[in-house]
Amino acid sequence: MKILFLNAWFGTKADALYDFILEHESTTDVFCFSEISNEALAEKTDGSSETGVPNLFTELMKRLGDFEGRFDQSGELECGGTKKNPIGLALFVRKSVDADMWGSVVVNENAFDDDPDGFERIMQHVRVKIGDRYAWVNNMHGLALPGSKLDTPNRIRQSQSILAEMEKQEGERILGGDFNLELNTESVLMFEKNGYRNLIREYNIGTTRSDLNRAKYPKESWQFYADYVFVSNDVKVTKFEVPNLNVSDHLPLILEIE
Repeated sequence: MKILFLNAWFGTKADALYDFILEHESTTDVFCFSEISNEALAEKTDGSSETGVPNLFTELMKRLGDFEGRFDQSGELECGGTKKNPIGLALFVRKSVDADMWGSVVVNENAFDDDPDGFERIMQHVRVKIGDRYAWVNNMHGLALPGSKLDTPNRIRQSQSILAEMEKQEGERILGGDFNLELNTESVLMFEKNGYRNLIREYNIGTTRSDLNRAKYPKESWQFYADYVFVSNDVKVTKFEVPNLNVSDHLPLILEIE
């Protein structure tokens, strides 16, 4: 089974993003996206456009016709001339895959303490059957502020909440997405201390941020990590890679398991 995680940056680099998705569509079983807009639920306006595609979820649905898709809202953001455009996470599972237990949970009820203009943080989940066993795929987008991506009490609580939710899941567990955390924070180490393999560390991945991210900041402000994949020890990983592609300001995380 192949699972792909990507912060889609609201489709700011839409053409490159679509080409990348179509390239992997035939070989991927589960796509997990963050920073997804959904204009179908929005309040439209004639205001000025910002970067991004206001109806990215719909555009992805068009391109992933062999997949079942689910959008879960975490907040609202002006995007592409749309006020209060719902944004959030999206899961796409190939229709030939036996999948159930679709849903999402709030994992940071205190998100607004650090980001008054932001949005709550949720974790999507789906259970897939692989042969005679089950695996849970969890999709996460963590608290963005403060921008240092270092530990805060709120981020510690967020990791605790995620771990508590995953403890309820029976079977193999996979967690990935944009955590907005540096590699050696306690908020990341907590997953390793609780028995999850950190594939970013294990595979010596040098960065999860693309050149598009670094182009926005002076060199002294560059940050090299934000995105992670954690797996329980019973997950048999056959391949993990983070290709250096400019499809977003984040790099895609591509996991293959038996």
